[in-house]
Amino acid sequence: MSLALQYERAGYVNNGALWVVKSWNPKDQMKSLNLRLDSQVFVVSQDQDTFAIQEVYRVANDRPMIVNPVGVWSKMSGLVMTALLFWERRKNLGGIEFLVATVEVKI
Repeated sequence: MSLALQYERAGYVNNGALWVVKSWNPKDQMKSLNLRLDSQVFVVSQDQDTFAIQEVYRVANDRPMIVNPVGVWSKMSGLVMTALLFWERRKNLGGIEFLVATVEVKI
C-alpha cells in the first residue's frame, strides 16, 4: 500500500491540511485515494524550468477524480495563480442529486 493511501485511510488527507505532492500523472498515481470536495491537495509537476500546479479532488467517492490547473511557477514570471477562489473552482458538482428535507418548527 502506498504511503499516500495509508495517510488517506488514516484520515490525514481530508482533515483541512494543505498537501503538495510531486506527480506527473495524478489521475493514475492517486486514483485509489478518496479526495473529498473540500480537500486541499495540490499536485506539482515540472517541465524544464516551469512548474505546473494543479488541484485534485472528487465530488463524491464514486465519481472520477477532477484535476484543475490553478497556477504556474517559473523563474521568469514567478508564481501566477488563478484568480478564482476555492469554492468558485469547485462549484460544479457534476449533476449530483441531494436528498433534502425541511422541518417546520413553531417557537
